[in-house]
Amino acid sequence: MTGTPLLAASPNSGQPRLFTAVPFANARRFSEGIFQASQQGAVDIEHVTPERFSRAWRLRLRCHDKARISFTDLTSFVVMHELRLEKVLTGDAHFSQTGMGFVCLPGNRVQRPDRKTAFPE
Repeated sequence: MTGTPLLAASPNSGQPRLFTAVPFANARRFSEGIFQASQQGAVDIEHVTPERFSRAWRLRLRCHDKARISFTDLTSFVVMHELRLEKVLTGDAHFSQTGMGFVCLPGNRVQRPDRKTAFPE
């Protein structure tokens, strides 16, 4: 894949939210477009391995004071950290609340926190 790497994330666990927010046919067409783009090399789809799941769980324990951050978001944080992604296409403010330095797009609504937050390895 070429260009600037970024993670696309949606509030409330992404695709399940998509299927409740729009007609099924629209959600299906969007999802199939993502799969087709992946097959063409335009988009990478990352899978949650057992190691990534374990790191997300350790992050959940470390972020005990942020109970509203979903495990899906925490898993995204783990993958983003591993792939050294800093930009995320989202309307979800949780990406700015962990102090990991993620930049939320579009816009500059989110302050860049200090990058000294320890991350589970």
